[in-house]
Amino acid sequence: MTQYNIEMSSPEEEFALCWSAAGMHLSSFGDGAINNWLRSHLNPPFLEHLSFRMGNQLFFIRVEDEDEALLVPGTRSGLDMVATKSEGYACLMPMKKTPQGWEPSNPG
Repeated sequence: MTQYNIEMSSPEEEFALCWSAAGMHLSSFGDGAINNWLRSHLNPPFLEHLSFRMGNQLFFIRVEDEDEALLVPGTRSGLDMVATKSEGYACLMPMKKTPQGWEPSNPG
């Protein structure tokens, strides 16, 4: 049996703001097509930050600060593991801080 170390720390306040903006952005896509959230909370442990089902496909999202100024809980390897074991898609969502708040770095 393989054992994995999973980080159990709680996220910082600024990461929570970034994470919330990412979730709101995803929720606004597809005319409500993303309504089957699997993970939409900030309770540890963190393999992914957000996850959802769309049809019969699973998506696992890791939110990252493009400037690498935030302490981001979890790891990319944890994201890859949960997506691979679940036969889902591992997705990185880079975010940037603007004067208006946190926004996705890339459109779409």
